[in-house]
Amino acid sequence: MNSMLIVMKFGGTSVGSAERIMQAGQLAVDTAAKGVIVLLVAIPIGIAAAVYLEEYADRSSRLTRVMMISI
Repeated sequence: MNSMLIVMKFGGTSVGSAERIMQAGQLAVDTAAKGVIVLLVAIPIGIAAAVYLEEYADRSSRLTRVMMISI
């Protein structure tokens, strides 16, 4: 089976707010849903990541669990 691999890197202003973090995560999820293998590299540093995880994140989401482990 030949699967396409896409590496998605997000950092700085692309993950600078809770809304932007959600947009980046949704882009990765949407891409993976098309059968593409996605390697997501995100560096959400600072208060925006903490606010997103505390206030907005779906605790059952795989993306959220990865972010919580990484921070």
